[in-house]
Amino acid sequence: MLQVRIGWLAHAMRLLLKHRGNVACYQETSGVLEGEVDIHDLSPSDVKKLLFDVLDVDNHTDLSWLQRRQITGALNKTPPDFYCKVWLILERSPQGFVINRHHLMQQPTLSDMGKNEVAWWKKVEGMFAGLHRPEFRQLIMEMLMVMAVLLERNPEIEFCNVTDIGVVVGDAIGEFKKDNKLKEGSDDISEFCNLSPGLLVQYMIKSVVQSLLKGSVSVTSNDACLIS
Repeated sequence: MLQVRIGWLAHAMRLLLKHRGNVACYQETSGVLEGEVDIHDLSPSDVKKLLFDVLDVDNHTDLSWLQRRQITGALNKTPPDFYCKVWLILERSPQGFVINRHHLMQQPTLSDMGKNEVAWWKKVEGMFAGLHRPEFRQLIMEMLMVMAVLLERNPEIEFCNVTDIGVVVGDAIGEFKKDNKLKEGSDDISEFCNLSPGLLVQYMIKSVVQSLLKGSVSVTSNDACLIS
């Protein structure tokens, strides 16, 4: 977590409280036994316990994948080396890429910053501002990690056009929706977010490959493509 945003932290705590049946795990000292409650209804010791549980959400097995992604997205937690991975994507994107209508240009960004600079980390994090669904924010992060892995394994590839990361995620969701024949009016994002990491990555890889076939990725050497 690069920065702690109190509003989103409180939102994550409310999500965990809701997912665990309100006060089911936090009623020892609160005195509240049933009904809808908010974190303001809990005692200080229960709030502290809830906070610790939220920050340790990755180690809880009683939550669905959707619930984990909602909380992780609200906290804006990033995987190890996330910002270096995004730097790699930018290095291989001459026209830059887009997240949430924020267009990050390759130059002068690469010339003005370094991948280990806090200024770079904050620039990337700022692109997520305005994404109001934490689970979709988490999907963007996971897609960036998938794209970085593909680029690492295929050094001959670069994105020749401006790539909208949200659109690539949307294509993955679309493939999932088509495969599972989801009903009209269903929450496609929530359904997709509830997939296990392995299955979700498969759809994301397929979506990136489709981008390649559409011409948004170019092969810059004569080596065989090694996408896997």
